[in-house]
Amino acid sequence: MSSWKVKGMERKALEGTNQNVIISISWECEHLEVYNQSNYIGRRFGVVSLPSPTDSFISFTEITEETALSWCKNILGEVVVSAIEDEVYEAAIVCSGQSKATISGMPWE
Repeated sequence: MSSWKVKGMERKALEGTNQNVIISISWECEHLEVYNQSNYIGRRFGVVSLPSPTDSFISFTEITEETALSWCKNILGEVVVSAIEDEVYEAAIVCSGQSKATISGMPWE
């Protein structure tokens, strides 16, 4: 399963009557694959720009990581989120060597 994290937020001090308005969110998605007692990580970073706030403005101090991630995923869209999660999963699998099409060696080794 992929995990998502907020890595940073950029904000304007003042926009209209709202203070500390989030204008962009930096995110990270990663997948950890444990194989042969080693850890392999597929990771992807990105930034989304947020639209100007509406009537449902949330104060900066009340934003949770869960809320920020939901904004990111909504802006990216379901198809892109799924593609990112597939990409980080595949990257971890490839790095671990589990996806090799051919494997060399002899059965007596």
